[in-house]
Amino acid sequence: MGHMTCNKSQGFGNKLMRELEYTKLAEETKELQSDMRRLELTAVAAVGGTTAFLLTEHYGKNFLFFGSFVPLLITLAATLRYVAYYYQLRRIRQYLVAKELEDGYEGWETFLDKNSRSTASHLATISSVVFWAVLLLFSFGFFLAVFAYD
Repeated sequence: MGHMTCNKSQGFGNKLMRELEYTKLAEETKELQSDMRRLELTAVAAVGGTTAFLLTEHYGKNFLFFGSFVPLLITLAATLRYVAYYYQLRRIRQYLVAKELEDGYEGWETFLDKNSRSTASHLATISSVVFWAVLLLFSFGFFLAVFAYD
């Protein structure tokens, strides 16, 4: 009988640990999503501000030429960071789906996983790709325009 009590308390402990882990990972997911949005805003502000500065200040052609690399470097670095966030978020979600499946519980992550082919999911992915592609094209186009002008 003591052995059964031990198993019940272990089951309770495991359930409690699972809930704590789920809560922690849910918070981490929320923070990652917030960081991703903040990164988008910061990248646009940094690229736009740098480009505006380079176009309005008159320090000479060399300054403009070498400065035109900055928006491109900012965009490349931010894009790589965004991709890292995306894969970290995806890894957490895959883990949570596996744990929900293991527990026989169809929670939010399982729902999202089952509906990953939905229109909303596709639009979210497409809009992120378009956002970063446009920012990369703008940054690269600005560099090429300065290079051609020089």
